[in-house]
Amino acid sequence: MYVLPIFGPRFLFSESVYLQGTTDKTVPYKYAPRIQALIPSSELITIEGGGHDLTVTHTHEVVAALVRWFSDEGVADCQATVMKKSWY
Repeated sequence: MYVLPIFGPRFLFSESVYLQGTTDKTVPYKYAPRIQALIPSSELITIEGGGHDLTVTHTHEVVAALVRWFSDEGVADCQATVMKKSWY
């Protein structure tokens, strides 16, 4: 059994984004819906062809996905959004 690194109940109540690569061998993509279900207010963003280290291998796609996600929230100041989203 694999235990997910979800650190406390605050993640269950805050908005979050979950990025998952389709070729991830560490956490296979087939588990993405189950992981997302553990965080009800999360949005799953799929990175086609991405492995486990998306920020290194698919930097542009990750940045574009996050910019889109922050923009959809209607918040002009990304720093305020990060604070609001409880990224820690």
